[in-house]
Amino acid sequence: LGSIVGTFLTGFVLISAFGSYTIVMGVALLLAAIGVIFLLVGRWQSAIVALVVVIGGWTYASNQGWLKSVCVVETNYYCIKIVDQETDGKQIRQLVLDHLVHSFIELGNPTSLVYGYEKIYAELAQFRAVQNPRQSILMIGGGGYTFPRYMEAVHPAATVYVVEIDPGVTQFAR
Repeated sequence: LGSIVGTFLTGFVLISAFGSYTIVMGVALLLAAIGVIFLLVGRWQSAIVALVVVIGGWTYASNQGWLKSVCVVETNYYCIKIVDQETDGKQIRQLVLDHLVHSFIELGNPTSLVYGYEKIYAELAQFRAVQNPRQSILMIGGGGYTFPRYMEAVHPAATVYVVEIDPGVTQFAR
């Protein structure tokens, strides 16, 4: 029961409230304080030393910048980072979820597709557009919403529905 409650409490409450970096540092300091208490068991000074360890450790970690996340934002699902770079004279924006690049977007050019699967989707959409320009497409997972932007630019009569579990991803794609 404790494991289940801890898992749900961490996944749905603590990560949203504090972020994973702060939680990990807090747990580390709590374990250090418990270690001090057990080391000095039976002595009233152990509580004071444990408190000093926690406060001192937290202050030191904060001053070192260890509590700052590498994420632009940390959602319940992902550590979201945005990386801007210039490649071949083009402004490229990458959406990185955790440690994986989920999309490359050429700023100002919604018709630019990088991934092979996106190019296949584009070919299929073109093939279908000849038969029905008002086609409907359902995408599971939005990533950087690269393909919906492509469809909006190239096939404006089409309707694209995107199912994305993480509202933070959708917010950053906008």
